Amino acid sequence: MSNPTPSLGNQLDWCAESTKHLQNLSYLITNAENTLNHTMTMLRQSCPQECVRLLLPAQKAYRVGAKETQQFIADHHLSYLESQGKFLSVKIDELLSSKRAGEL
Repeated sequence: MSNPTPSLGNQLDWCAESTKHLQNLSYLITNAENTLNHTMTMLRQSCPQECVRLLLPAQKAYRVGAKETQQFIADHHLSYLESQGKFLSVKIDELLSSKRAGEL
């Protein structure tokens, strides 16, 4: 019967992959904000100002939401993954050290 608990190495890999995906998500949020800013600049040059003014609250809401989301990812998810990764690395090192000591 196989062990349903993931190995320490698999957990460490999961931490690394999850970190990479969350960092990519944060990058995509920033990229979308930059695209929105560029679009708003283009609209300012080609549309009546009263139309652009209608979109400004949405742009601000996106900016605020993007910053809050990125901060939440950093504070909660990335910090957890970093501490969990460090913990798992220490445990793996301890296991390898005790295994090497047992072989001597």
